[in-house]
Amino acid sequence: MLFKRICTITVGDPKQNNIMFDQNFRISFNINKNLLSTPKVSTVDIYNLTKDSRDRLKEILQKNSSGSGSKSLLTIYAGYEQGDGLQLLYTGYIKHVYNRKEPPDVITTLSCVNVDFDKSYCSMSFGPGVSTNVAQKDQAKRLHIDTDSASDFSNAVTLANGHAYAGPTKDAIDNTAKMTNSTVTVEDNKLKVIPKGKHSKDAIVDVSITTGLIGSPEKIENQGTDADTSKIKDGWKIKVFLQPKIRIGGRINIDSEPIKGVFIADSINHVGDTAHGDWQTIVETKEAQT
Repeated sequence: MLFKRICTITVGDPKQNNIMFDQNFRISFNINKNLLSTPKVSTVDIYNLTKDSRDRLKEILQKNSSGSGSKSLLTIYAGYEQGDGLQLLYTGYIKHVYNRKEPPDVITTLSCVNVDFDKSYCSMSFGPGVSTNVAQKDQAKRLHIDTDSASDFSNAVTLANGHAYAGPTKDAIDNTAKMTNSTVTVEDNKLKVIPKGKHSKDAIVDVSITTGLIGSPEKIENQGTDADTSKIKDGWKIKVFLQPKIRIGGRINIDSEPIKGVFIADSINHVGDTAHGDWQTIVETKEAQT
């Protein structure tokens, strides 16, 4: 049963004091995730904060832009009290904070990305016989993030002559991904590695009318070359009541009138407003390989 929506937002450097908001404020969110390594913008609106709270948020952004190495994160948990409770929906870097007036409301918008590649450079060198998964884990550390436990390193290769690189961290990540024929993305402040054409190790999520499917799946015709294969393929777009358990590259077991089977999440869009309307997760999928 999905009743009584709950939501909390934490803003700040996780190693220091944070500022927190919950459903006592009006909060709306538009969270975007996909399999591409290019940062995807997500936004959170918080209504009618006090001037002191708005000033604190401004200080957080200024600290993030100071070059001191401190990173300002936004973490949002959401869910249903008569369900699984609060679940992690998104963690990302705050890029901009701005305020606007829509009388009688003052709306504070936090614009975030999955990973902050700006001015991120690295220099790394590994001896002969190093595995690419060692290099990928090192790249995550250079971004001050962890490696996602749902990553699949089965495409790792051994580099007989070792590996050396100096330059933008994003290029280092992309180069290693090509070596291993893998897709590499960042989800919730963690580096996720998935062999092309395969799925992550996230738990499979069942989707049907009884578990929150809204309407019928929509056919996505000829969506073009995706981030995961070199083939052009069709897919399905589904809408469900907010489901944080659906993860990028994860499997979804869809049981509906037009389609039944296991599919992989290519892109995820979580949308909601604590004041009104349904909380939804919109997913574009492709068929999972057997």
